[in-house]
Amino acid sequence: MQRSSRIVPLRPTAEGISGMPATRTAQLVVCAHATASRTVRRFAVAVLAAWRRHGLIDDTELIVSELVGNVLRHTDSGHVVVSLRLLPEGDARECLLGTVTDCSPKLPGMRCADERAESGRGLTIVDALAGDWGTRGTDGGKEVWFRLTVEPSPVSLVH
Repeated sequence: MQRSSRIVPLRPTAEGISGMPATRTAQLVVCAHATASRTVRRFAVAVLAAWRRHGLIDDTELIVSELVGNVLRHTDSGHVVVSLRLLPEGDARECLLGTVTDCSPKLPGMRCADERAESGRGLTIVDALAGDWGTRGTDGGKEVWFRLTVEPSPVSLVH
């Protein structure tokens, strides 16, 4: 199988309501192969650094890596789509909405991993890091989404 990835360019959308910042969106389509988790981690780091949201990098990098790892371990999906959207939330805050979509209809479930187990903690990690997360079936498989709130930096509050 030929391995390939496709990054859809970062595209800011039109100015938000009431002068809120523009919405930013980035998407990566990657073949489900052994290096996919590394590829999506690099993607998340590059996107959030370009958006100057360095405070989100560690949590986002870990969450997308865990979710893509679940796809690789538990499905036979041929590819994975990772999307990141930075949305205005009001009160000078923003929300990062991330999704990981694959071709398997099998929804993930949290497990209680034994303390000696080497796996089984992925969704527990997502649950601990994300402000909110969930799953939904799609026409072609499923989507796992997560939400992280971006608190305003002190510099952005100064006029």
